[in-house]
This record gives sequence, C-alpha cells and structure tokens, in this order.
Amino acid sequence: GVLADRIGYRKTTVISLLVGLPFLLCGNKLMWVSLVGVGLFSMTMSLTVAVLVSRFPKMPCFSFGITTVALFLGTAPAFLVRPTSMVAHIVIVSVLSIAAFFALWHCIKKGS
Repeated sequence: GVLADRIGYRKTTVISLLVGLPFLLCGNKLMWVSLVGVGLFSMTMSLTVAVLVSRFPKMPCFSFGITTVALFLGTAPAFLVRPTSMVAHIVIVSVLSIAAFFALWHCIKKGS
C-alpha cells in the first residue's frame, strides 16, 4: 500500500507481479522461494481492495469481504490440483499471474 501511494497503483502492480513471477515459477521445490513470490504477488491485495472500495464507496466492508472470498476461492484449487511437472506448474502460475495483471490493469484508472 505504501509503495502504491508513492509510485502509483499501476506501477506497483507491474513491479510486484513481474518481480514475483520468477519466484513463483521457481518455487515449485523450494518453499522459501515460493514464499517470496507469494509475498510480492500479495502486494496487489491492497490495490484490489482500493479498487473495490472506489467502485462501492458506501460499502467498504463489503469490498473487503469480496476480496476475502476471492482469496479463498483463488487458493482452493491448490488443495485439489497438484501439478505433476514443472511445465504444468509454470503454465498454471503464468496464466493466473497474467490474468491477475490484466484484471488489475483494467480496473485501475490511468494516473493512479
């Protein structure tokens, strides 16, 4: 949140997802590498809440609730699907990261 306030929401989204992606891709076997990637990826969570609060200004708690449910739904497949190869892991992480990037990029106003 602090970084987004200083350099802007869009730049923070780009930086956190691009820097976090290699850690997520290479963290299939090393937990600490994966945790760094998850931490960087999670930097977009405050941006998601800010976007939702701007869309629902009279319901800030609802906005937080939506992100909580989305976070749960986003992690639920990890308990059901385990990639068996590094290629499958890379494809899954890449597709989800790119989808998150474009969703945030589309929702965040220019100049933010």
